Amino acid sequence: MTRKRKPPGTILDHGDRYQPAIQAHDIRSPHSKRTRIWGVKTHRFHHLLSQLECSVYFQAERDGRVKDIQEQCELNRDETVMIAARLGYRHPAGQHAMTSDFIITVVAHDGSTRQIAIHVKHASKLSRNMEWINVEAYYWSAMGIPLYVITELDIEAEVIHNGQWLYFVNTAEFDRLSALPNFGEIVSSLTAYVTSGRKLSMACEQAERDYGLPPNSGLLMAKVLIRERGWVTDLSVRIRLGRPLVLLEDRTQEWLKEVTNRETATA
Repeated sequence: MTRKRKPPGTILDHGDRYQPAIQAHDIRSPHSKRTRIWGVKTHRFHHLLSQLECSVYFQAERDGRVKDIQEQCELNRDETVMIAARLGYRHPAGQHAMTSDFIITVVAHDGSTRQIAIHVKHASKLSRNMEWINVEAYYWSAMGIPLYVITELDIEAEVIHNGQWLYFVNTAEFDRLSALPNFGEIVSSLTAYVTSGRKLSMACEQAERDYGLPPNSGLLMAKVLIRERGWVTDLSVRIRLGRPLVLLEDRTQEWLKEVTNRETATA
């Protein structure tokens, strides 16, 4: 796995000003599992490096208390080297800087904000990563930021399942679809089919037939709409292609504007 380092942002950079230390396209390994998801709260792409990170991200994005989400946060290497030495460890990241999976900014009932750090790891891998976690915890505690470790055991099974299903999308194919002059009409029709109570698979296939789209184009658009909250749905309920998809909120028109705006900004 090869990482191309970029000038990272800091936890003081919020919203679209934040720059992750590691981006999805920096990971060149064919075996890596990474994706980009547009953030409704931050108005930028989030770079996620595992399916488990994706599930944590979905929960944070849908939590009304969460104001900001920062991923792949770089820790000051000089400080982590000193912490590791104090704890009697070799530096966990070797010559590289350490990163934290997430820094989440949460709004309290009184309107004040606080930040928490999150380390995401499968339960079976915790024991072999305790030195990294301990250094990370000491680092953030010096700033008054608590570190929480989240494993798949802390997330509802259905959220994990949906996160895995939503994780991989063909972004190049979606970019091609979103560039179609009638993209807004296609998405509106797809949304109408879904809200009519049709099975999700049938709604997607109908849109493909109506507009002469390649196979699985409808499903691709549906995935992106769910990922980016154009369609707000309960991710604690398993998404099944053979059943209707229940929308808690239809944000299709707002989402279409967001897609247009970010395409214009990157053109």
